[in-house]
Amino acid sequence: MSPASASRTLALIALLALVPAACSGSGNAGGVNPGATGLGGGILPTFTGVASADAISPTEALVSWPDAIGGSANSSATMVYRVYRAFDQASVLLPSALIHETDPGVTSYIDTGLPPFTTVFYRVEAVDSLGNVATNEVITSARTPSVYAPGTIDYDTNVLPLWSTADPAGNTCIGCHDGQSGLGGRLDLSTAESVLIGVGTPSAPDSFVIAYDGEGTWNEFVARFILRPLEHGGYFTSPAGVLAIQQPLSDWVDQGALAQPDGDPPVFEFDNIANAGKYWGQFLDYQTVEVTWFHASDPESLPFTGNTAGQLEYHVYAGATSADIDWENPVAVVMSPEKTPQNDTITTTFTWTGDQVHIVVRAMDAAGRSVVLPDPGDPGYRDALMARWRNMSVNEREIVLVR
Repeated sequence: MSPASASRTLALIALLALVPAACSGSGNAGGVNPGATGLGGGILPTFTGVASADAISPTEALVSWPDAIGGSANSSATMVYRVYRAFDQASVLLPSALIHETDPGVTSYIDTGLPPFTTVFYRVEAVDSLGNVATNEVITSARTPSVYAPGTIDYDTNVLPLWSTADPAGNTCIGCHDGQSGLGGRLDLSTAESVLIGVGTPSAPDSFVIAYDGEGTWNEFVARFILRPLEHGGYFTSPAGVLAIQQPLSDWVDQGALAQPDGDPPVFEFDNIANAGKYWGQFLDYQTVEVTWFHASDPESLPFTGNTAGQLEYHVYAGATSADIDWENPVAVVMSPEKTPQNDTITTTFTWTGDQVHIVVRAMDAAGRSVVLPDPGDPGYRDALMARWRNMSVNEREIVLVR
């Protein structure tokens, strides 16, 4: 055999040797990633994993993720996704945590039937039309709030009867304070609105009531009461009747001093165009994070004056990842300031030294704040905390910051 023929023969043998490997589907031929569990051929999809999970009610969470990039002839439109859910980070990595497989191209899922007041963990995998699975261990979480507990104190039922308290001569509060001029002046105790106007006008109220501050209200009530000894002198000889007013009156004020109890939870109107760009955060320096958000909506609990100052209490939660948010211990608690057209956002700072932080802001109304928390070491602390947090906003959204 000539040297040229020998060379051609060796080249042919080498070429034929490649044919079985190219057709067998073994090894890494054809670009198939050996880590793919489907091994359906083609190139493994590229998928970054779940992006976020946000509680949208006490029993529901919205799980979202970006499109996976299909390999070979597979497009994102043909991709399906497997959603895994568990109540701890280790279990959500198990195959048994699978709860749903989407239709092709769907990149979100609403998980229903969840227990309230619970942290839920999620993971998502992408599967292409050939059966290749892009696995990952990216985990996110959502915290379902407690079932909302409406306020309980109605003015006509719980407060108005207090003004029937009589002195030894048979005079009652409501008998004198009927809004007419005379011995009782202009103070009218017959309706919640009249009490909140006091001796002023609707546009300039002058009342003993300090909304959301039961103790301050009682102190103001007593101060005004003793300033009129001629009119109230009869009660001085029987103080028990007056003191019996304190707790019911304070409870009403602590729930917002509303005519009817607040029946709906606060909510963040993320889809309202007026709130666009008003829920965000930033690193100020190596150890300080600043977070800004718009006022949550809770019009039922808005005070008579319309001033939002003290209406809601905002709790800021944070974690190094979504799965690590500490839902038992907020990093900041802020009382709502007055909302004005010129200042319709709220800002606070907290200390954070990590390179990444996930932040969620929740709002709590006055009916929740009326629950008094014991010392954190008390055995009943967590039950009291749950009762207090039953009046938090029912939806959440994460802010993610990376240095």
